Amino acid sequence: MKGTFRKAYVAISIFFAAMAISLAICMSVNGATPVLHNGDNIPADAPLGEYTLSGVEYLDDAGSYIIHLLLPERIPEGITLKLADMTPFTASLDGEEVFSYREDDVYRRVIQFTLQPSLLEGKRHMRLTITSDSTSDKPREIISRGLMSPTKILIGWESAARSSQMAVWGVITLAIGMHIILVIESLVLFTRKRTEKYLLVFSLVSLFSLFSLACSASNPILNISHGFYSMIKPMNAIAPVLMNVCVCLFLLIDYTPRRVRPFISFPVIIAVAVFLMLLRALSNYSFYSFVRWLLLPLVIYTLCAAWRDGAPDALALILGYAIDEGMVMSLFLVNTLGLRNAGNFLACIPVDQFGYMIYLLFCMLVINRRFADKYVESERLSAQLRDINLQLDDLVEKRTLQLREEQNRKHNLMLNIFHDIRSPLFILHENLKLLSTSKDDEAMKRSLCEKTLYLQRLTGDLFMLAKLESDAILFEEDNVDLARLINALVSENQQNARLGNIELSLTGGESPCMVWADAARLQQLYQNLLDNAFIHTPSFGKISVSLTREDGQAVCRITDTGAGIPQDDIPKIFTRYYSTGRNGRGKSSGLGLSIAREIAKRHRGQIGAESAVGRGTTIWVSLPLLDG
Repeated sequence: MKGTFRKAYVAISIFFAAMAISLAICMSVNGATPVLHNGDNIPADAPLGEYTLSGVEYLDDAGSYIIHLLLPERIPEGITLKLADMTPFTASLDGEEVFSYREDDVYRRVIQFTLQPSLLEGKRHMRLTITSDSTSDKPREIISRGLMSPTKILIGWESAARSSQMAVWGVITLAIGMHIILVIESLVLFTRKRTEKYLLVFSLVSLFSLFSLACSASNPILNISHGFYSMIKPMNAIAPVLMNVCVCLFLLIDYTPRRVRPFISFPVIIAVAVFLMLLRALSNYSFYSFVRWLLLPLVIYTLCAAWRDGAPDALALILGYAIDEGMVMSLFLVNTLGLRNAGNFLACIPVDQFGYMIYLLFCMLVINRRFADKYVESERLSAQLRDINLQLDDLVEKRTLQLREEQNRKHNLMLNIFHDIRSPLFILHENLKLLSTSKDDEAMKRSLCEKTLYLQRLTGDLFMLAKLESDAILFEEDNVDLARLINALVSENQQNARLGNIELSLTGGESPCMVWADAARLQQLYQNLLDNAFIHTPSFGKISVSLTREDGQAVCRITDTGAGIPQDDIPKIFTRYYSTGRNGRGKSSGLGLSIAREIAKRHRGQIGAESAVGRGTTIWVSLPLLDG
């Protein structure tokens, strides 16, 4: 909980710190314009170009402003006046009309006119009267007034005013170009990915901001009359503010309050915008500032929630929105509260529109980062898909090769089995033909018994292996003492060992080794291994059986002194349908090791072999012990 509050505190601190820095920069730049008080002397050479007028006299009953200044002895050029945020008016010099701004004139946020030297020649005092052209009973204020400072009027020599105007126009042109880029980029991204609805909101906000900036330019870009602009001014003021907030909420929709999320939709935004514009049109209060400060807590809450939860976009949006609010705050302090005179910066440049632009640039950085992340993720997934396809190709090729090898082994084994079956059948047939004519039939009877026994063993092993592979044999498992089972098995095979002049020994079978198994199947497994060892061990050879405990496993090893197995063939001896050769043909079906492997697998055990040519072979089986 403490960490959550600490993160929220950091986010709020960053917001207000960035807002304060933005406000300080705007106020500092605005304060660079020197102040000229009403009644002062106009300097013959203005080192800073222009001055902001202060203390202009206002006649409330007539709705007029009186500018009274002392002229220098020599007037080298015309004197230019700039008046910001004007209603229609008439300017008169000593009672003579010198300029007028009408209701049907092209709207200009900053009205500029020049008093030529011929009008001022021979005069020591300049008395300029600015009178409202309103036809209502009570004259309207013709100049935007603050609560403490009445006017936004600049005065300076003509050349300085012209240079200042060109600089302002260059800055505004740059801003218009940036807005056009933002509109085009957002629309292009939206056409590519229509599911990102915030891109459409962003493009509409950029269009509104571009329209407002074009209307607020010092020189007319849109040829609209002052009367028409007065009608659309509520929309021009409220819509960008509301939609800027909506862009932030759309981008951070997962972090907005749950009760607010259902209202973040196009119909609701349009309805709220229309309602606010109607209130703005009917209200004399600075409704624009009221709406901004009303929505500010919601935005700050969303930004803090996003920062708290580690959203990567939070910092950029916090900085962008804070800079925008700082620039708008400078307008509020100068234009509404009148804490300072409006200098060239705040009077001639639409600072609020520049604040929008900076905020939109930060939003576009967030959007570009999101799309960049999507492209990176797409490339990563494409690379993974390529790797998977390559691996799949390798697996398919490997599996195809395995299937071919298995098919070849099956084919070879079937040939061997057919050969093994055909040979005893041929012998049976010939012996039966001779049996009817021969008087000494004992040898033939023994041969017939051996061959029929071999056929029985071969068909039995084939049937057993098929049932094991198809999981058709039910294993009746219980506690089995593996040491006792192997001791009995070794004892039973001692007679076979003596008949073949083979030494059969057992080590390690003294203590019990309890396993969970089917005793009959285990006996079959180890008998197959012993039969295999007897077949491949020559006379006077040795077969050693050992039983040990190793890491919770009961390991039984059966070692013979036969010819051994080549290293390349060791991994294949337990494979289905595989035969190493014809050694032992006629005595074994060649399926004993395959059957042993299937039985060991069904008992959750493992089987393996160790061998070297000329050194014999060791077959080992490990089974899990019950006592670990």
